[in-house]
Amino acid sequence: MRRLLFGIIGAALLFGTPTLSFAEPGTSGVTAGTNIISGGDAGTVGITDTVGDVVATFKVGDSGTKSITCAVATVTIGQIYGGKWGTLTEDKSELPAKSVDYEYQLVNLGNATDVFALALNASGLPSGWSAAVLKNGAAVSSLTIAEDAIATFTVRVTIPGSANDNEKGAIAVTASTSYNDGAAYIVGGWQYGGADSLTDSATTTCSSAIIALTKTYQVVNPTGYTGPNANVPGSLITYCLEYRNTGSADANVVTVTDMIPGYTTYVTGSIKMGAIGDTYAAAVGKTDAVDGDNAQFNSNVIQFNLGTVAATASGRLYYQVRIEGEGSSTTGSSTFTIGQSYGGGIIFYIDGTGQHGLIAADSDQSTGVQWYNGSNVTTGATNVAVGAGQANTTKIVTVQGAGSYAAKLCDDLVLNGYSDWFLPSKDELNLLYGQKAVVGGFDSGVYWSSTEYNSDNVLSQYFANGNQGVGNKYGAGYVRAVRAF
Repeated sequence: MRRLLFGIIGAALLFGTPTLSFAEPGTSGVTAGTNIISGGDAGTVGITDTVGDVVATFKVGDSGTKSITCAVATVTIGQIYGGKWGTLTEDKSELPAKSVDYEYQLVNLGNATDVFALALNASGLPSGWSAAVLKNGAAVSSLTIAEDAIATFTVRVTIPGSANDNEKGAIAVTASTSYNDGAAYIVGGWQYGGADSLTDSATTTCSSAIIALTKTYQVVNPTGYTGPNANVPGSLITYCLEYRNTGSADANVVTVTDMIPGYTTYVTGSIKMGAIGDTYAAAVGKTDAVDGDNAQFNSNVIQFNLGTVAATASGRLYYQVRIEGEGSSTTGSSTFTIGQSYGGGIIFYIDGTGQHGLIAADSDQSTGVQWYNGSNVTTGATNVAVGAGQANTTKIVTVQGAGSYAAKLCDDLVLNGYSDWFLPSKDELNLLYGQKAVVGGFDSGVYWSSTEYNSDNVLSQYFANGNQGVGNKYGAGYVRAVRAF
């Protein structure tokens, strides 16, 4: 007795209080369709039963012992349904023109192979975003999963190039069994089955760059002038362009251009670059030439090549002009004006001579065409500068050949008697954006430039807010052709 009591107490101390567990084998119990056979001449039987395991013996009078076995009793296991999620992916953030993959594991807790329907709710995505349920890269709407097995699938969320910083998109995916037999149940401490419908949600945040640009100026009257008026001819104007990346991602290939205003003359060698808080005197001087110092003066245009501007980074860009005497300005007395109908379109840029510039077509050549011609190749059209659009377009068409794509539409265009149209470079497109109200007819979508970023991507501009960024060549963008005069 003492030995038995010790054994019972020892077992209690070793195992403790029983906890809830899933049925064995796996998590589903006995497989559906299995026969449990008991009694009689059953032959091969299931589980632990043996032939004739139900036997009755008896005697009649002084006769010998007689025995009988009962008839076979067969119980067929019915199917139960249910599932559970395996590992789930946390919410993610990504850059514009990129995709985010959420990987899912789905476990079949039923006791037979089942077909789980997959439903995606993408109503929480902003305009232009998209999502799809994929298995091995192909769209899928259901998964066939064996008993106790795990299947995987992916929900891919694609962020458009036009997405704004901190813009969020939510999706929800639901997996449902082929039959709803209610919730899981517990017998003897074992849990059988699982949920007939499972839903998980994920939120994707766009991490983008936002370049904010402000322009201020300071005027100093010329030495020797003692009159009462300010801003007289001969006065020196110092312009300050202050830039900030207020977004959460780095901005790449950042270029800032500014035109010398009419009735002024650029002060040679006056370009400077500095940090926020730097005065003109404290900023670092740059040459006017195209010599790799990230600043230049050419054809009455100041250009700063900032490269990558990290999130939260900022700086100041300076240059100086002098107010001219009456009648001496080639810019101010130009025959041509911004917004003038001329040369088959509308003038949106005039260079320092006042006699040359750029003309835009008065309407879009496409509201949704790919930049590439069906495959990603390197064209070498990487120049961002004003005046580079024609050469870029020629390179693109030479490499990509015949087809229907952005550069080819411009190169083939014959409009109002002119056939020398081209797709604008990154900086030409930015000038066009600056005069979009004057030229007219623009949408608020993404417009292609002719400046290639790499073999897969190209520089483009979102005309809703002026943001320039990188987009996939296979995407659909707007096209507005320009020509030089």
